[in-house]
Amino acid sequence: MRRPPLHPACKVFPPLGEEDLQQLAEDIAANGLHNPIVLHRGKLLDGRNRFAACKIAKVEPRFT
Repeated sequence: MRRPPLHPACKVFPPLGEEDLQQLAEDIAANGLHNPIVLHRGKLLDGRNRFAACKIAKVEPRFT
């Protein structure tokens, strides 16, 4: 799945580093995605790290 384009507000927070992203992916693989990824008008508003971690963990992301 392609990542939706980033909403400008999403860019306020930096992406996770490689090690932290891997840990998030492992947690999502073991426990699932707890909070859906937030889209606003087709752009990713909140959850770009969760989206990337889902891709690594091969877990289908949920959106709201």
